[in-house]
Amino acid sequence: MMSEQLTMIDKDYLLDINGKRVFRYKACGLDNIYLVEGYNLNDGGYSITAIDELHACIAITLVTKKQNLTGKEFRFIRKELKMSQKDLAEFANTDVQAVARWEKGEVENGSVNLAERMIRMLYLARHNRVEEVEPLFKHLAELDAQCQKDWIFEEKESGWVFKESKKVA
Repeated sequence: MMSEQLTMIDKDYLLDINGKRVFRYKACGLDNIYLVEGYNLNDGGYSITAIDELHACIAITLVTKKQNLTGKEFRFIRKELKMSQKDLAEFANTDVQAVARWEKGEVENGSVNLAERMIRMLYLARHNRVEEVEPLFKHLAELDAQCQKDWIFEEKESGWVFKESKKVA
């Protein structure tokens, strides 16, 4: 299991939520990821246990969520697929600038919705989660009715799990 080591802790990284100390995990590239357990503070930095497992848990939560993906979430999934913007552009039969626009959350005549569905299905297919594709399409039909919330993840003995979705900050 790999750990991530970073050297700076800023006051925004540690929060007290309902009497429990949580860590805001900004280094993943997403602004709304909070960890309960599974992190260690050390020498002005921190480490995260089982980081690959955590990233997989975040990615599955993203691709199966009922809301539209943000540009940052789209980029996170692309990186978890270990694809460059060029790789994804070739896969989607488009150009690198289109992928960059998707990752900025810029809409182009519905192309973001198609790209979003494509990257969600690609992630599920590559991770043998094909049974989740049909329910995903049903959820995607309800995207506009949902609002963005922050996500809290917790490390348990069995590994990282999604705990809850609510407004944190």
